[in-house]
Amino acid sequence: MAMMTPFRAAPSVLIAILLAIGLMVAFALGARAAPVLLVLGSGLLVLLWRTQVAVRENLGASAAEVRARIARLGSGDFALDSPVLGYRKESVMGWLEEAQGELIAIEQARRQTEERQQVSEARCRLLAENASDVIWTMSLDGRITYVSPSVERLRGFTPTEASSSRSRRS
Repeated sequence: MAMMTPFRAAPSVLIAILLAIGLMVAFALGARAAPVLLVLGSGLLVLLWRTQVAVRENLGASAAEVRARIARLGSGDFALDSPVLGYRKESVMGWLEEAQGELIAIEQARRQTEERQQVSEARCRLLAENASDVIWTMSLDGRITYVSPSVERLRGFTPTEASSSRSRRS
């Protein structure tokens, strides 16, 4: 369940509340103060409206849409909503769209690298398993980590037996 924060209501609701408060104050202060407070209140409403428009323009979408896009990116979902979203490049959504494109390119490069690595490993395994010479790998501490199957034909040991010994045989 999402936590509710203050002023989470729609801007039009906030404007209506401020207007109502302004009217109550104006009537409480009397007839002479009413015109001044109404002008100040109207000016405040115009400023709030302009601020709302500026914030939406800078975000490039509503705050909820920006939050949803960030959450999708954070979860690893880099898919674009449509081929060309076309957000204003100098807005938060424009920057997110650009970052999303970069993340897609990085993800594609990672997948291609993984595929090339798998092909390379398969080739190495094919060579090692079908070579007539014994091929082995060894860790830095001298432990044999791999012995090719040809060891059985040449030395009479299974690869498991050969790898269980250190480098005691020559």
